[in-house]
Amino acid sequence: RGILIKLPKDTALYKEIQISLQRWELSLENEKAKEYYIKALNLGNDKKYKEAIELLKQIKQGTNYYSDALKKIEEYEDALNKN
Repeated sequence: RGILIKLPKDTALYKEIQISLQRWELSLENEKAKEYYIKALNLGNDKKYKEAIELLKQIKQGTNYYSDALKKIEEYEDALNKN
């Protein structure tokens, strides 16, 4: 990001780089979300619901796994309440 500081903000190149950085950051967040989601599913399969919920809560809104994480949180909380 240091190079961006030297570019005038009103240039097309600056804006293009900003968009590319945002896409790259979202891609990283999606990869992290996928990792957390898969780990949480494995924990849930082992009936470690509290640990699974904690992982699922770390999945950020806007990622590909966010809505699925919310559903799993609800499912695992229901399972905890039944025990």
